[in-house]
Amino acid sequence: TLIANGDLNQSVMIHSHDEFGELGETFNSMAANLEKAEKQRQHMVADVAHELRTPLAAIQGTLEAMQDGVLPVNEEQLSAISAETHLLNRLVGDLRLLSLAETSHLRLEKQETSLGELTTQLVERFKIQADEKAIQVKASIQPHLPSVKVDPDRITQVITNLFANALRYTPINGEIALEVTQAATTNNQVVTITDTGPGIEVVNLPHVFDRFYRADKSRTRASGGSGLGLAIVKSLVEAHGGKVSVESPVFQNSGQTGYGTRFIITFNQD
Repeated sequence: TLIANGDLNQSVMIHSHDEFGELGETFNSMAANLEKAEKQRQHMVADVAHELRTPLAAIQGTLEAMQDGVLPVNEEQLSAISAETHLLNRLVGDLRLLSLAETSHLRLEKQETSLGELTTQLVERFKIQADEKAIQVKASIQPHLPSVKVDPDRITQVITNLFANALRYTPINGEIALEVTQAATTNNQVVTITDTGPGIEVVNLPHVFDRFYRADKSRTRASGGSGLGLAIVKSLVEAHGGKVSVESPVFQNSGQTGYGTRFIITFNQD
């Protein structure tokens, strides 16, 4: 009755190891999972409300100031409002994409795709942005790789999100390397993106794919995105039956200080 009324913090005492004891263990496991899911839902709602509140407050404040005559109704103010609405639209779109992917309702237009060719094309596009920061972009594609059946638009989104993340943290005169290879012992294909940024602290590594998680607490929505980019990467890769992981640090400097981050995407072909 308590669980039916929403009190999920419940369990039953187990006094035997027979089928009744197994039933009790199953019930306790179910109740614990329900409680965990409910807490995640509550946190998600709170996070979404927090992320939406800031651009909405900016739009409302600007409009009210214009109505009161405090701010002029000119192109500059209208552009500021437009920027906030674009941010809102992007945030809502990202949340919808995550919801579809995590509930297996995301439609994938899969087709035979060369990950090597796709990555090479993206590298050429990335170089324009990288040149502005004097960052070198390198691509290494294992020859004669077979095509894989993926949605090329979604995989483009994955690699683009990871590159944007690498570009954000790689310093001037740094390097970003993209590599496509076949796994040594399987037919799986592996895409890696490695940067020479400061790296990710060990305490933050388990959370980098969480929604709205920012390892750098100083990052703002304007400078660091919505906090959904890596969550989207994980959802899209898993929607293809693959997996994504992260390693950091990757390198060591002369002072034995670690730096650099590597994201590894594996597409299962078995």
